[in-house]
Amino acid sequence: MMNYDAITIQDCLDMYEFMDKITVIENGRVTGFEKEKKDEESNTIGIR
Repeated sequence: MMNYDAITIQDCLDMYEFMDKITVIENGRVTGFEKEKKDEESNTIGIR
């Protein structure tokens, strides 16, 4: 289990680079990670 109060920007970058997971942020806090949905036409990261 991950301590979401101690996640660093480097942790988020590593999750994206090595595990293809994006960081879910709500109200300025990390709430989890999700598998990135790859869009064949787009080369950008979706922001919710």
